[in-house]
Amino acid sequence: MNVHVIGIGLIGGSMVLDIKGLYPEATIHGIDTNKKHVQEAIALGVIDKESSFEDLAAADFVIVSVPVDVAMTVLPKVLDVIGEQTIVFDVGSTKIPI
Repeated sequence: MNVHVIGIGLIGGSMVLDIKGLYPEATIHGIDTNKKHVQEAIALGVIDKESSFEDLAAADFVIVSVPVDVAMTVLPKVLDVIGEQTIVFDVGSTKIPI
């Protein structure tokens, strides 16, 4: 199972840690604009490797864990590259703009 998380903060990181606990065979990929966050997440075992938007074509699940105003620009990019069977969900708090 290939899980990609966009935004490796408290919420996205917590979600993928739970996924790793339930599905240890899952490979967790991370995307974040802050490269330091990506490297820290790899070092802490939160994610297995860094990812890019192009890599989302092979994703089974995509977790969008960014602020809603950022999600407005991220979601179209995600939807343009994912496969037909990929499940995408976001964990933003407000849905009005989306």
